[in-house]
Amino acid sequence: MDWIEGERLEQAAPALADSALAVLARALGSRLAAIHALRFATSGSLGADLAVETPFPVGAQGLSAFLDRCLVQGRGGARLDAGLTRAILALVAREGHRLDAALGSPCLVHADFNGSNILIRDGQVAAILDWEFAFAGDPLFDFATITRPPLGQRAGFAEGLAAGYRAAGGSLPEDWVRLARLIDLYNWADFLARPDPGQALIGDATRMIAAVPALFQ
Repeated sequence: MDWIEGERLEQAAPALADSALAVLARALGSRLAAIHALRFATSGSLGADLAVETPFPVGAQGLSAFLDRCLVQGRGGARLDAGLTRAILALVAREGHRLDAALGSPCLVHADFNGSNILIRDGQVAAILDWEFAFAGDPLFDFATITRPPLGQRAGFAEGLAAGYRAAGGSLPEDWVRLARLIDLYNWADFLARPDPGQALIGDATRMIAAVPALFQ
């Protein structure tokens, strides 16, 4: 923000008409396709040389193991209703194969791709900030974060994002919207397992997790 003039998307979006935001979403999808064009041989965390340092799975097996670590063995289980925890674990066991079927080759994932980290200027994307969480993984991680409420609830935003992404050469499964919500369980479980996430974040995580099963009925 010291070097690029612009306004955070989360601050600018409320004043934009849905049509203008949809056009901006299309441009944002094109930028996201350029980011995801950087490919890796395997998923994992990145080292100082931007090569994969610690490989880890990101499909159904990886998600099941991560949820178990955060919500069963970790602190997260005490912050989420036990019945909801069981339901989510069962859902991933039943529907996780959809993630495996949709996985492409691992790419550069921003991992915090949301309205607070995107600067816009004159209706265009000026900068994408804050790359400290970046890793090699599945493109759906970035689609999951940018389409959370409130942006994801705006008319035409998700459609514009996907259209811009595909037009720029990116590939998305047809049911990417619900798969993004499924893969976002990684993030919400991680939030719940933090030492002190705060009540507001616990509430957000609970609501977002509780909304996922209905998408697969």
